[in-house]
Amino acid sequence: MPDIDIFTETGLRDALPCLLMAEADYMSLSMLEATSEVQGLLVVIYHNLGMKAEEEGAFERYTQSTRLAQAFEENPADPEATRVWDIITVIGKTLVSR
Repeated sequence: MPDIDIFTETGLRDALPCLLMAEADYMSLSMLEATSEVQGLLVVIYHNLGMKAEEEGAFERYTQSTRLAQAFEENPADPEATRVWDIITVIGKTLVSR
C-alpha cells in the first residue's frame, strides 16, 4: 500500500480510491458495520475536501447501510432460516430419542 499522508488535502484525495474500494468490498461481503464505518469516514473526508455532492451521496449510503444493519439487529433470523432450523431440531430430537 502506498505511503499516504492523511493530514493533507493531497493525502485525503489519495485515500479516496482505497476507501471506495473498501466500501465496495464490504458491501459485496455484506459486512454492514464495516461498510457504514467506511462510509462515515468518506462523509468526513468529502466534507473536509469541500466535495458537497459526494458528501451527500456518502451520507445517504451511510444512512441506508446503518438502517439495514439496525433491521438485521432487530430481526436477526429470516423466517426461512428459522423454519429450516426448526426442522433440523425436530430431526435431531427424533434421532436422539431412538
